Amino acid sequence: MNSFAARLLKSSAAGPLGLALWQLREGLEEEEIADDTKTHIFDTRVRVASEWILQGSKRLLKECLLSSFSTAPVDDTHGNPYRGGPLYSGHRGFTSERWGFWKRRMSEITGNSVSTTTAASLKEAIDVMSYMELEVAKTI
Repeated sequence: MNSFAARLLKSSAAGPLGLALWQLREGLEEEEIADDTKTHIFDTRVRVASEWILQGSKRLLKECLLSSFSTAPVDDTHGNPYRGGPLYSGHRGFTSERWGFWKRRMSEITGNSVSTTTAASLKEAIDVMSYMELEVAKTI
């Protein structure tokens, strides 16, 4: 389901950006689960986050460069849905700072407690992020 939703970011200006941010936060901005019986949960969350990068990196980078949602109001009705996870203390929403955090965090996770399949997916996502950054730099 997440892969399908992430693909919508490529084809639609109304793609599910909130869902993307929530999944990236859950996979990359939270601590690893120390319990051996639950490491598959962490692995799955990280894999989902990498899928959002792989499928929607162009749109995600655009939103980060535009700092989308960083000024969205926080209120009693909606709470603070674009906040960072426990490991990320920067500005809320999509920001270039957060993009850099995600990339750095994927590098850290790659050598740790994830499956070889997830590690390969993370490496691919890091490469895609670097490629997208290079493409943006070429246009300047």
